[in-house]
Amino acid sequence: MNIVAVDFASRQGAAPFSQPAHDECQALLQLGDSVAKHMPQAESVLRSWRHAVSALEQAALEPAQFEAELDRMAWALRRICLGLAHASSDHALRSPRERDHTATPDGEEINFGYERSIAPETLEARLQSYAPAPAGWQADHLLFSSGQAAMNCLLLALSPRGANPANPPRIRHLGGYFETEELLALMNSHGMIRELPMDGDDHADVLILEPVYFDRAAQVHRLDMTAALKRHCATAEGCPSLVIVDSTLVGPCFDLDPLLPQQLTCSEAGHLLVRMSSGLKLDQAGLELANVGLVSLYRRADQVFAIDPAEKLRKARVLTGGGLSFDSLGALQAPWFLDREHARQHAEAVFENNALLAQRLSESMAESGGLFSQVSHPILGEDGGAVAPYVLIQLEDDAPENYSKLEQLIAREAKARNLRFDKGGSFGFRGHRYEAILPQAGEITPFLRVAMGARKGWSKDGIVDLLCEIARSKSLDAV
Repeated sequence: MNIVAVDFASRQGAAPFSQPAHDECQALLQLGDSVAKHMPQAESVLRSWRHAVSALEQAALEPAQFEAELDRMAWALRRICLGLAHASSDHALRSPRERDHTATPDGEEINFGYERSIAPETLEARLQSYAPAPAGWQADHLLFSSGQAAMNCLLLALSPRGANPANPPRIRHLGGYFETEELLALMNSHGMIRELPMDGDDHADVLILEPVYFDRAAQVHRLDMTAALKRHCATAEGCPSLVIVDSTLVGPCFDLDPLLPQQLTCSEAGHLLVRMSSGLKLDQAGLELANVGLVSLYRRADQVFAIDPAEKLRKARVLTGGGLSFDSLGALQAPWFLDREHARQHAEAVFENNALLAQRLSESMAESGGLFSQVSHPILGEDGGAVAPYVLIQLEDDAPENYSKLEQLIAREAKARNLRFDKGGSFGFRGHRYEAILPQAGEITPFLRVAMGARKGWSKDGIVDLLCEIARSKSLDAV
């Protein structure tokens, strides 16, 4: 790949030194250096990229131009990583011949007969330090093609099956992720499970917990997981056989140790604790190299199972096609993927920016009424301190057409103010996004989701100011 270094010196005008921009240049160079260290064949293609980033670091550009170049360099690094992955995987068919050489970009040989049977053991070994077992527990770690594939396999393979098919496993979901809700509804409609209401206290065979979640009314909830587990373990049938903690929204360094294991006190049956998440969001430096689901399966060291639960999961992964593709496996060889310290720094920057936005918006609304009726983020709750990678905003007049007008207003003002603020979904990026979520058949309350990324500086500050200005306005035409 040819990365063109712009002649920044020829551009007119000088801008003041920006520490956040300088820091991001350094962070990008560190990412590139780590790739070169682990994949020597990348050195030649990274040479021109490094030169371009180094030239950018010394450039005197206006803030918006600098951020645009940062995005260009980040996307170029992403394309380099994906190119290295394809260069490795394209040598063989997806059902390789015995004489074919199949290896990842870092040179590690990986043998498989069918792509869906790939066992990403080296990447899974990284999870040992990324999501360590709580005290007194041992762990197995598995990767899937997505967070949704991981959840599907967990429920298919590990939900307890009774002797009577008329009594399917009872599952309670204490969370709000809409795809988990829909997956459970689908399985319930086919008689594969019995879905229990959220507010019940009766026994559940499977308990799905989300530490922080947003419901369909755009309300934020911080779940007291310890209390929830105590309540369920106090039933006559004892603790759930399977507890799944979906930590996608709270980041890769969320600590299970003080919250859950000591509550799973039942010893008469094989109880499993699972931490799962989408590894696409906060775990890949905001570059989205490949979709992946992360699963860490914890059990007490003295527990004995008739069939090893990790093997049941691996079998389900193959049978459902829920494993990583060869291309994805290669892309995820990027050294910063499943690096706990790097992921922590990225996630904390995302969380900090979103908490700041929520607090500033709350203050603006308190000063004077305005367009917004509610801002949802866990930092604004009674106990505070919780994190989330986005902020939900609702209008006083929540007609769907008003959210379309709000999107148009944001796009117009962001362009006029030279802010890098993109319309789009998801979260956890380097830059910042917004998107109006509108109801379908009245299923949800409409809201605007703002997902602040990890980047500090010009656009972050300008976006916060813009949204606070809108919050204080009396109409969408008055900004």
